[in-house]
Amino acid sequence: MPLLDIHNKPWTKDEFFTHISEFKKIEKKSALTYEMLIQEIKPSGKEEQMIYIAKRLSYLKDLKDDFRRQGILHGQELFKEIASRAKISLEDISYLMEEEIIDFLDNKNAISKDLIDERKHGFVIYFNGEKKIECKSGKDMEPALNELGIVVFEEFSEEIKGTPASPGKAKGHVIIVRGVSDLGKVNKGDILVAVTTHPDYVPAMQRVVGIVTDEGGITSHAAIIARELGLPCIVGTKYATKSLKSGDKVEIDADIGVVRKLL
Repeated sequence: MPLLDIHNKPWTKDEFFTHISEFKKIEKKSALTYEMLIQEIKPSGKEEQMIYIAKRLSYLKDLKDDFRRQGILHGQELFKEIASRAKISLEDISYLMEEEIIDFLDNKNAISKDLIDERKHGFVIYFNGEKKIECKSGKDMEPALNELGIVVFEEFSEEIKGTPASPGKAKGHVIIVRGVSDLGKVNKGDILVAVTTHPDYVPAMQRVVGIVTDEGGITSHAAIIARELGLPCIVGTKYATKSLKSGDKVEIDADIGVVRKLL
């Protein structure tokens, strides 16, 4: 049964079969193989090398996600035991750094529940100048974001811009999807807005008229499925899930990569 991460409980048997019953067969369109593409566009040596690299990276991106899921699925009992010893919830484990868990196991240093609660409101993980992993939260997070050159958007601007991934225009009400538990809220005619999408989202994606994501590029899952379904899709907006809320009426113009909020 699907287990995306520690924050999502595995589906029951009934939930799983209900979910897959919603899948619709996507009509396969004629597609070029890699060899046919190269023969068709006749790229230069450097261009062909770049196309090959993009092809390999797309494969590795999906492979990484598969390994992540398998690691979390098979590591559940270990995470449960650590959480039990630390007297915290299984979900709280996901807010700890590796060295913090090791320090607790080796030295019996108590895990700060205040720190976990602080990180639940937001955190940033990055390599510092010494190439060591840092995790900042609370009052230390904004200075870290500024140092990294990351701008935090809290309010909706007149337009949210992203990368056009599947052409077209659409109007509808926003549904923010943060996990599989939100999929049942998606109705026909909605605009699905998510940080990113994955295969479990496909039944909901088949009900909407448009898709917008914070992350991803033209080879992302959202982009590929949107093109197969013929849906307008904008990816890489960075902050659509933060600036929009469920129920907002928007227009997406995926020909130019713009999301506009309608009055």
